Amino acid sequence: MSRYIAMVALVVALVLGGLAWHWQRQATALAADLVSARAQLAQRAEADAVHRAYIARLEEERARWGDLTRDLQSMEGRDAPLSDHLGRAARRLWP
Repeated sequence: MSRYIAMVALVVALVLGGLAWHWQRQATALAADLVSARAQLAQRAEADAVHRAYIARLEEERARWGDLTRDLQSMEGRDAPLSDHLGRAARRLWP
């Protein structure tokens, strides 16, 4: 009888050891995945910051061009003909 108890205890110990080994490997793999995910998140946050800065600069530039356009449209003598050179340049800037 004590031999069976020892065998059962040994089998239980082996099963628990196998489970512990499996869970340890799984935890190691999950930790590596977590490190990778955090690195990707940091890269995406940096890309987001660069993108937002680009959009802000683009909006500032658009506002400046809008101001310039309004100034040119409201200037005195805006209907006067331009020289050929200035006319070509204006058509390239404002198609």
